[in-house]
Amino acid sequence: MKNLIKTLGILITISFITFLSNNSDAQWLTSSNGITGSVNITSLTGLGANIFAGSSGEGVYLSSNNGTSWAAVNNGLTQLAVSALAFSGSTLFAGTQDGVFASQNNGSNWFLSNTGIVGRIVSFAVSGTNIYAGGTGGIFLSVNNGASWTELVNDLPANFSATALAVSGAGIFAGENNTGSGIPGGIYKSTNGGNNWILAVNGLINGNVRCLAVSGTTLFAGTAAGVYVSANDGNNWSQANGGLPGLLYVNTLYASGSNVFAGTNPPGQLYMTTDNGANWIDKSQGFTGPQYVYSINVFNGNIFAAKYHSVWKRQYSEIIGIRNISTEIPERYSLDQNYPNPFNPSTEIKFTIPLVCNVSLRVYDARGIEVKSYVQTNLQRGTYLVNIDGADLSGGIYFYELISGNFRDAKKMVLIK
Repeated sequence: MKNLIKTLGILITISFITFLSNNSDAQWLTSSNGITGSVNITSLTGLGANIFAGSSGEGVYLSSNNGTSWAAVNNGLTQLAVSALAFSGSTLFAGTQDGVFASQNNGSNWFLSNTGIVGRIVSFAVSGTNIYAGGTGGIFLSVNNGASWTELVNDLPANFSATALAVSGAGIFAGENNTGSGIPGGIYKSTNGGNNWILAVNGLINGNVRCLAVSGTTLFAGTAAGVYVSANDGNNWSQANGGLPGLLYVNTLYASGSNVFAGTNPPGQLYMTTDNGANWIDKSQGFTGPQYVYSINVFNGNIFAAKYHSVWKRQYSEIIGIRNISTEIPERYSLDQNYPNPFNPSTEIKFTIPLVCNVSLRVYDARGIEVKSYVQTNLQRGTYLVNIDGADLSGGIYFYELISGNFRDAKKMVLIK
């Protein structure tokens, strides 16, 4: 009996340690080693193993080890107030107080890429070989990788200042802060590559648009009074603030599949929605201080947040509700039948991956149209459980598909309402 109790005690201790290990990243942790000073971290972007952070006075920082440490990469960057970062192919662009700089070697060297640019650049949008830049001087387009820029002014008001840009389908959208300007605006839309613009503000009550993001066919706008969404290319907008504590000032929006994240002004919270803003979930666990969240991005299995003077990191699989339920390394790929099935309104899907690789789990309706995307990131080897919420879906037959490495499998499930 004593031996049995001792053995059980050891097993419980091991299980507890395993639980702590699996949940050690179940909150935000600072990831700012090497970032100096007290300037704001304004923007995040990445390519491959390299993550870049722009700052409001110290230029650009680079991390090649998933945010463990950072180093300044400012050779040739003569303006260190960086408001936006974006990649077009392998070229990195930085929007600054003095216009646009570019680097073709991951920030080791920068050169001015400013021909035709006027004013400060605060936002980019990339669509194929078209690069759009927006800022205090208006909206600009480059079709030659930044060698030159053309101002897009037709039908925009005089002195138009773009705060945000996004490309959704065939449309280009530009946000602005028209609060107190007397100029009608908030969001402008172009369906011909920016040659002409029209107002797209039906239902948009707040004209202070700070950020834009696209998830599938839904367009999100972050304003000084929360979030608005449009499901018809900006023709109509509606508030989408379910679960938010008041009409928060939204600084940044980021979409990863059907998961959309919003970063706010003080107290500097971060929220997530999986149903186009009908419900937002507070994902700020671990954040400290009444700080601004300026930028959000997902790299190499982690989600990063630029929060005031620092960068924070959290496991992406954990934040979107993917649970690693076993520490054993599986020998093969597998995708289980969801349980329960049929279900209403939620069900769970279990899958295993034997290799560290990119994983994609998507849900399609009976017509083959994607309706949800739960996993689009690198995962460690293991067995995972994903909760599928069908509260915002109609009853019927759906299919879910797992793609990982060379493995691909799909199964049918039924939602009853």
